[in-house]
Amino acid sequence: MRARRARVHAAIVGIGVFCLGIARADLPPPDGQTGVDYAFRVSGAATGVVLVAFPMYSSDGGHILKLAFDQDARPVQGWTPGIYSVGADALASIKDTADDDAIRALLASKAHMCVKQVPRVRHVPRATRVNSITDVFRVEATAAACKTTFDKTLYGGAKGMQGEGTVDTTGRRLAPAPFGSELPNVGDLGFTLTQPALTPPPAITPTSPAPTPSPPTPATSTARPDSGSPPSRSGCAGCAVPSSQESNQRPAAWAVFAVGLLRRRRARK
Repeated sequence: MRARRARVHAAIVGIGVFCLGIARADLPPPDGQTGVDYAFRVSGAATGVVLVAFPMYSSDGGHILKLAFDQDARPVQGWTPGIYSVGADALASIKDTADDDAIRALLASKAHMCVKQVPRVRHVPRATRVNSITDVFRVEATAAACKTTFDKTLYGGAKGMQGEGTVDTTGRRLAPAPFGSELPNVGDLGFTLTQPALTPPPAITPTSPAPTPSPPTPATSTARPDSGSPPSRSGCAGCAVPSSQESNQRPAAWAVFAVGLLRRRRARK
């Protein structure tokens, strides 16, 4: 009798939570927000085990749902259920029960957690232009362990607009253009998120302007003003152009040479 009452009580609680989830889903979104159709799916492989979602209400009244690869599952309650890998025999013994405590005890002793239960995405800012979100988890499960990575998120918008994105190490969703970026964080999923590989932009080397040629340095005199020696010159200009004093001395030398030559001729006569 007590066991029967416990089952009835658990069923009533489950139905109440189910109805509460539906009622909350029907509430209008806050100002500036819009409702979003949320789903999740698993990809990858499971060897010797099956994948289940809990707590998630199945059509037969149970609170644990067996998951199929690459098929969407849509939670109606206020969270995305945890995902576990468990042996098929253990699952068969409890899959139709509504006793959540019994399910938790089974999962704690015979299952491996793949994805942790987190709050479900209900609303997004209207400016994001998103009306559907599907998170995809890649799972590699065996009897010994369950390894999970966040594969991608599929986005849908008005007029058939679609896109695919991922998340960074903080859980921030990286939606592609033209979707906006103010989307709910994925939360603590129970495994380490990996940083997507980003291609850095090519380095831009600034172009150096051509050097401006400096004007030629004018020749300067190193002689004192009161000295009788001619000023010294440096550079090619000083070598190629004679000084004014040298120019004045050359005619006088030619004159002395000419007078001496004339005197020799007269002495021969």
